[in-house]
Amino acid sequence: MAGDPDDATLVFTDLSPARLAVTMAKRGTPVCADVMRHWMEEQDLRLRKIAKDLAGGYSPDRDTPFERIAELIAAYQEAGNPFFSIDTSERAFGEAVSGRSRAQHAGVSRL
Repeated sequence: MAGDPDDATLVFTDLSPARLAVTMAKRGTPVCADVMRHWMEEQDLRLRKIAKDLAGGYSPDRDTPFERIAELIAAYQEAGNPFFSIDTSERAFGEAVSGRSRAQHAGVSRL
């Protein structure tokens, strides 16, 4: 389940009533899809198909989260606290598999 960050009253799932019924049965509470559909309606739980959008070009807010991360890192460093960064992008995974990052290719050491 997930929610809308702009509206806390909206809660949705990408699981259909039929899939939820199968999951409930596996957990020892057999119900049919119609029961799950009615329950979802009672709980105001919406079915939402997750869609992947294509890149939409430039966004003025694109850098905002990265600027905030940089501010937090600076504050942690000033307070003498350690920090670490985890890159979960596919490119980073490929670098991990190959054993060399772009920084290593450029002669930069990483801790």
